[in-house]
Amino acid sequence: MNAYLTVIRHELAQAWASPRSRFLFLTSALLILLAVTQGALLYRRQAAEHLRLERLAQEEWVAQESKRPHVAHHFGRWVVKPPSPLSMFDRGVEDFLGQQIVLDAHSRAQPVASNAEADPLSAWFGAFDLGFVIAFLLPLLVIFLAYDALCGEKERGTLRLVLAHPLSRRTFLLGKWSAHALLVLVAFGVPLTAGILVAPPLLGVALRPADLPRLLALLGAALAYLLFFLFLSLWASALTHRPATALTGLFASWVVLLFFIPKAAVLIAQAVHPAPDPVLLGREQAGIHQAREAWRAVRFGELIRDLRKTHPEVPEDFARSRMSRSERAPSDWGIDPTGVFATEANAFLNARRQEAIGKVRGEYERQEQLAARLALLSPATAFLNASMALTGTDPARHRHFLKQVDDYFDRLGTFFNALWAQNVQAFADWESVPGFRYEEEPAAGVWRRFLAGTALLAAFGLVAAGGSIRQMERYDVR
Repeated sequence: MNAYLTVIRHELAQAWASPRSRFLFLTSALLILLAVTQGALLYRRQAAEHLRLERLAQEEWVAQESKRPHVAHHFGRWVVKPPSPLSMFDRGVEDFLGQQIVLDAHSRAQPVASNAEADPLSAWFGAFDLGFVIAFLLPLLVIFLAYDALCGEKERGTLRLVLAHPLSRRTFLLGKWSAHALLVLVAFGVPLTAGILVAPPLLGVALRPADLPRLLALLGAALAYLLFFLFLSLWASALTHRPATALTGLFASWVVLLFFIPKAAVLIAQAVHPAPDPVLLGREQAGIHQAREAWRAVRFGELIRDLRKTHPEVPEDFARSRMSRSERAPSDWGIDPTGVFATEANAFLNARRQEAIGKVRGEYERQEQLAARLALLSPATAFLNASMALTGTDPARHRHFLKQVDDYFDRLGTFFNALWAQNVQAFADWESVPGFRYEEEPAAGVWRRFLAGTALLAAFGLVAAGGSIRQMERYDVR
């Protein structure tokens, strides 16, 4: 044990005295500092913009004049997606998805105003955030730190001299392996800890108590990811006898694992599940309108017959004359049949729309699922999936937001259709209209996606760690 600890102390002392090591450590700290600072400033700007847009939308809403409920519903209501505080660490897909949605009486428009539209350079180069630094830049620093751990000493002739001492081969190699692992944990872990746990309050980002476990998990996933590249570097160093060969192979592995595999996954998925013809969606939409008109002609007549049992003031021919869309129920009626019908009609239309979109969207979903599975052959994908889940910037959170918007859209329609059905001629109590309140996704779903990513990341790390140890023990020191 004393010999094992002596090897570790010797390796750490050498690393601290090495100009290359100090340069790599300072570079990592600078990259982490810049990424976290930029992420915090971007989040603070977006959080302020979110509050401003919400305030303007509310002021515009309550400033309306008195009007009929259906007309008021057509005024439109803006919903703005709130940014996640943890997005300061990983932007994920947020910059490429719309953040604002307007709700009209008959349809929910697609999200608009993505950050990539305002900043096209982010679409070209991606966001310079902590997730990008950890996934793509820090592995390079780890590779440059450890690529010559064994083959470098052999080329310089120091390896044979060390093993000539009364020191077992296994003790020396495991000591070197452990020293490099400790070196990565300390040298990269300290700036990452400072950037993830200490920097947010110093940069004016208020985090919630529930965010602390996520931050600790993000730190653990980042260190596990970097250890994978350390073990891969030690493995390559033990496989070769020349540092240049090890460095070339590791750089090629970095390119393949981080860039080639994810891109190839997309191309293969596109070939297996090609995108459907956009014309199909247009045909489906045309069929929807034809089906709706046929359904209206029958269902509205049935509704009038049912209403006349309790509201004889409604004429029998209202169903036929209402087809003109210009007729309104007189103010002395206690009910407006069209308003009663509106909620049911909207439900029919939305169901048919979702069915049509699903027919076209199904192929895209199969394409996305296949690409996601193939991309998991890259450890970077596993880490980024875990990181985006923790920071709330993955597609799942956006889908959760859209689901809440759909629910709010239904509640808003029900509110105005009820006023319409009550034959309210003028409405002005805008404060009573239900507002949108975003509820965060249940934590169980977040942790499930995180654990799926980290389990795969751990598998990569165990394979690389086991391979590096076995290869070091078989290394030819002559």
